[in-house]
Amino acid sequence: MKIPTMLSLLSIHIPKTAGTNFSEVLKTIFQDTIHYDYGTERDLVAARTINPIITADVAKFRKDCNVVHGHFHYLKYKETFGGVPVIATLRHPVDRVVSQYRHIAMHGERSVERHRLIMDGKMGVVHFSKFPFIGNAQACYLEGSRYRHPLPAVVCLQTMRGGELIRHKTPSHTCSACVAG
Repeated sequence: MKIPTMLSLLSIHIPKTAGTNFSEVLKTIFQDTIHYDYGTERDLVAARTINPIITADVAKFRKDCNVVHGHFHYLKYKETFGGVPVIATLRHPVDRVVSQYRHIAMHGERSVERHRLIMDGKMGVVHFSKFPFIGNAQACYLEGSRYRHPLPAVVCLQTMRGGELIRHKTPSHTCSACVAG
């Protein structure tokens, strides 16, 4: 397979939406031409501010890199790479928040007060979901894109409830897996 020779995709990995799994697919296709833009989702400045090294030579970056993938907000690259196709991994918002809450409960950083409260059982998931950029994370990551309210554009959402796979369809959706289900 021939690898493209210019930036061809912005891949937004909203935390707890299977973006790590998707990055493995990207790695198979694009190999070492992926620019990983991860930091911490708690750092809003990093999530929305493009690295000056990239802006210093945009043409070179576009030539050397095929995909930008990571925890960044669309607004970060909108002006510099506005014409590049965008993909984002999405998940039912409630499932995403619960997954993030559980992840923090098991692997949080005690130095972060919110994490410590969750880890110590002193903050519930409903309270956690009300923090900025938690319950509305997907809308925040996609702000400024035409997909800010992504559900009409979603082809298929799959989620687990009580061990059972539930398939959701949009009105025009005809995915064979969902139709058969």
